Amino acid sequence: MALLPLQPAWRSRGWPRSWPRRTQALVTLAVPLPGSDAWHGAELEALRRQEQARFGLDAATLRLRADVARAHERPQAAVTEVRTLRDEVLPGAQSVFDACD
Repeated sequence: MALLPLQPAWRSRGWPRSWPRRTQALVTLAVPLPGSDAWHGAELEALRRQEQARFGLDAATLRLRADVARAHERPQAAVTEVRTLRDEVLPGAQSVFDACD
């Protein structure tokens, strides 16, 4: 397998063959533009809204948990009241009724 010589990139792009062959260093410098302050206020506003939404979510979660706990306690309280009436009040009322007869 014979290897073919590669053409330099400058020849394949249409540069003239007489273009001098030299190596150049490329130096870049990144400088922040002062116009980025305009986005800073919008970013702070978005972060404030996000935090406010998170507080609202936490408050709603706590309210729902308290509501569920109260809803769970209501039937238990009713069952306890029925057992108390059945086991203590009704026998006492029955004995009073039997004594009056």
